[in-house]
Amino acid sequence: MAPMRLKWFVACFATVALAACASKPPPIARGLSPNIHDAQREFAELVPTRFPVGSAASDLVAELHREHFKIGADARHPTFQYTAVVNHPGLGCRTGWYISWSAEADRITAIEGYFSVECL
Repeated sequence: MAPMRLKWFVACFATVALAACASKPPPIARGLSPNIHDAQREFAELVPTRFPVGSAASDLVAELHREHFKIGADARHPTFQYTAVVNHPGLGCRTGWYISWSAEADRITAIEGYFSVECL
């Protein structure tokens, strides 16, 4: 590859790589601390505050769909019926926001949020 082409290739690759690492969190997770341990605690406190036990599960599901969470049965936590997740892959790391809950008669009976960063 010619030196000028190589420079353009490297510049383009670096731009794409940085853009992949800078994905925005879902709206519910915006404004969390940049410190991962603080952000995990903050998200765990935020979720049941935003969607408290006794509130409408249909409102939770509607909001999660608007924020592009994928909703399914919760295989990780047998105490919850459902889990919603948004994963943002990056170069070497994946960030995930999880909301798990149970409901009866359209009322949330239990809920928790979990935020994780997994790196190679």
